[in-house]
Amino acid sequence: METSPHRIAAIVLLGLLLSGFGVWQWLHTRPVPAWQDRPETAAHAGIRSAKAVSDNGRQARAERMATADQCGKMMNAALHAHAASLKQRQDAQSQIGYALAAPFTVFGELAQTGVRDIDAEVVKRRFEQQRAESQQAFARARALAPDNPDIPWLAAIQCGVDEACQGVREELLAAEPDNAAAWLREMTWARIRNDKAGVERAFQRAADASRYDRHAGASQLAILQSFSAVRMPAACEAEDVQAELQDLFPGQGKVGAADFVLAIATSLAGIEAPAYMEIRGHCSLATGSGLDVKRRKTCERVLERMAGSDSLLDQAIALGLLVELAGDGDDAVRWRERYREFQWLRAHMGKPVFQGLTMEDYAFDEMGAMQRALEAQGLWPAPAGWLPRDERARSLIQTGRPPPDPRR
Repeated sequence: METSPHRIAAIVLLGLLLSGFGVWQWLHTRPVPAWQDRPETAAHAGIRSAKAVSDNGRQARAERMATADQCGKMMNAALHAHAASLKQRQDAQSQIGYALAAPFTVFGELAQTGVRDIDAEVVKRRFEQQRAESQQAFARARALAPDNPDIPWLAAIQCGVDEACQGVREELLAAEPDNAAAWLREMTWARIRNDKAGVERAFQRAADASRYDRHAGASQLAILQSFSAVRMPAACEAEDVQAELQDLFPGQGKVGAADFVLAIATSLAGIEAPAYMEIRGHCSLATGSGLDVKRRKTCERVLERMAGSDSLLDQAIALGLLVELAGDGDDAVRWRERYREFQWLRAHMGKPVFQGLTMEDYAFDEMGAMQRALEAQGLWPAPAGWLPRDERARSLIQTGRPPPDPRR
């Protein structure tokens, strides 16, 4: 499954930002091996000028990376200071912003010690401390804004699967008992704690739920609102640094502080994916044991709600499984055509038609933004008779079944 280029860029940028570009700088400024300092013989005279040009290029590169390193450190410091100020404010929005950003401030602290000096246990302990602080901030936010529907979801996602997070997960399920996405998260948590009965119970509750809401864009919006006052450091305005940053933010033009902030928010959204592995295990006809009528119906209800999501990943998982489950039945034509249209959209990933889309488009309206981009170029809907190159996708569209496994 492909991931949108902006999501990939966000993750890469986040790593560079939080390490202060230290890794890149080290790679481009590491010491010259001793053998290169030996006296040059006559046989090497012809390449001396070329080596000088290369040395000059390396020096220029090192200077650019030093500036980029300074940009990363200054941006880190600005974000860290702003997060600390949010913690002291007595409004729900600031507390949510701090809760979401707090774990990432760990990198800002540790980057000051040097990339090669960071101990894994130190990182783990600091993350555990910051996670506890995040949950305290979410608790303050709930007290300040008890009717905010995003807080229980964000708190549960941020907390994770440890026993200490059980109360937070239960609060989410109590707040959204009719949300299939919440029960699919519980399905994952149950699997991790080896609770087979809990897995089945959560999956059934997901099927019985009346809606599917992953709170798309909630973390991005909260981070953007909370960190809107952060300004771009002067070192990040340098032309060479902007060139580096724009490689990571295609289509963004000049990169500002809001882009750094949205990179953090988008990386946070990456952990909000539901129980894809569990859904495949429960609903794929390829599991070998087959599906009885009850399980098939349960799967169809869950997958139909996922197929209505605006998430690329949700639709990729749901539509492929729905095609398989439909087989040659009454819904076969409908789901095969939906899957064909999805594959047409996916085939344009990484092509110029989507270059104008921003990280905000992917964060808040992923599928809708891509479909509108295709429509604007006269490329939507998919042409009649078009089929994807991928053998498995073609077979599903044409037959409702994956291609035969040549190993069997």
